[in-house]
Amino acid sequence: MEATGQSSGNVAMKTLPNFRRINSSNFEGFENERKSVYRSSRPDCVEGDDLKAFHSLGIRTIVDCRSKAQYLHKTAEGPKHLDNVYKLYSVKLPKGRNYHLDETVTCFPINHKTWDTEKTEISVKNIDGEEKKHFLINFFPSAYGRAIFMRAPWYIKILGIFVLLFDTIFRTSYIYFVRLFALTVINKGGLKKSYEDMIELSQASICAALKIVTREEYLPVLINCAHGKDRTGILSALILSVLGESEEEIVEDYGKTQEGLAPIRHKIYKEIVEHFYWDESFCDADPDTMRHLLQYIKEKYGSVKDYLVHIGFTEQDQENLRRNLTSRGEDSWVIT
Repeated sequence: MEATGQSSGNVAMKTLPNFRRINSSNFEGFENERKSVYRSSRPDCVEGDDLKAFHSLGIRTIVDCRSKAQYLHKTAEGPKHLDNVYKLYSVKLPKGRNYHLDETVTCFPINHKTWDTEKTEISVKNIDGEEKKHFLINFFPSAYGRAIFMRAPWYIKILGIFVLLFDTIFRTSYIYFVRLFALTVINKGGLKKSYEDMIELSQASICAALKIVTREEYLPVLINCAHGKDRTGILSALILSVLGESEEEIVEDYGKTQEGLAPIRHKIYKEIVEHFYWDESFCDADPDTMRHLLQYIKEKYGSVKDYLVHIGFTEQDQENLRRNLTSRGEDSWVIT
């Protein structure tokens, strides 16, 4: 079986680093670009010839693993030319729970000129498949922040309350709060622990993203986050697992991100280390990080399939994903 990775369908884009197609070697027909799922860093800066190349791929849907606040944050500056073509939506996640069986993802339209979120809640089923759309999904809900907060020593918690108050009053986008807990909690756990946290604390976000990708009329799809490494890497790994790729092939595919981000590593360092005070290891895509995550899922949930069912992405959803992305459905196999 050939390893996953880039194919002739990929387009190198200087203003869209770490862009490539998610490929599976297990199925005939995966070269069909109409069924493609792409992955990349944030597409905020795509312009010039790259913008033309992007549009030539016919991508109908962008699944952006950032919240509206992260999308508008100063670290995400760029011309955002795609906003002129893709309608923005903010996904509404279920509060304090996972998606129920067959529950539909809903969202709110965003006015890209005023950045106001409209009050009309829309089911993704009612959005025209032909429409170019850009979904923002918050992967760091309040439960994520609470979990990090609770791991801190008592004196850091007390200090954190005052820092949070300072950030709120002076509207710092919570930078000092993030830095405090990066230094005292997040860095100690490292990237492997952060991946475990996303698997546990971002379950509704992961499920929502997969449900959107599964809609055949939304293909081709681009999945992205800030750098196309962590949130995007986890989603890509789960998709590849559903498509039947082996653990080693998934790990190998994840490792390609190290090369994909090499041209902008200095920018990533500035954003992650200098701005947020995270450890430098958070800049890397070490294959062992993904290998650890897959083992974690297997040990706790039994398999990727069982994990996905647990978070609300049912076996039927997984079957639909295989059928829509490939020429086969029921004949496929899933890693256990």
